Amino acid sequence: WYHLGRLYNFGYGTEQNCSEAFKWFQKAALAGNDYAQYSLGSLYFYGNGTQQDYSKAFSWYKKSADLGNIFACYSAAKMLDEGIGTEKNTEQAELYFKNAYQGFRKIKDEKPDDKILFRLGMMTLNGQGCKADRNLGMDFIKQSSMLGNEYAKVFLENTDRYNMTVVRNAVISMLFSFGRLIS
Repeated sequence: WYHLGRLYNFGYGTEQNCSEAFKWFQKAALAGNDYAQYSLGSLYFYGNGTQQDYSKAFSWYKKSADLGNIFACYSAAKMLDEGIGTEKNTEQAELYFKNAYQGFRKIKDEKPDDKILFRLGMMTLNGQGCKADRNLGMDFIKQSSMLGNEYAKVFLENTDRYNMTVVRNAVISMLFSFGRLIS
């Protein structure tokens, strides 16, 4: 049922039909498939194939996360952290972020993937599920960019511009101060 849902959801071998994907994901989710639960949560979150419902999205993400699905852990953590579809709970969010982070690190170690590396980079920069570490976060994002991730490339371009602006402003401030000293 889950695989049929994926075929319809992404239009593999058939015309894309999110309503049909919803039907198959729901069958598999009710049977306990954590990937189907995560997928069903995503359909509810984005309103694809069903009416958008953040509360139901969170419920399905949480069920999947509690079965160990790291992608669902990340999604549930974000919703808990921002109070979307559920009451805001940063402590619970951090637990889910930690599970997601550990799972993403394991995937990265076994088979590097540009999306996983980008997500790890952002989580590491923001201290989600781990201690914040700018250097390690930027390293993950650079690796993601080298694997072709467009989000990572744009992030790095904008980070360089931001850093240049900060340096430029510091130099101008220093020159202005030096000029006042000379005066």
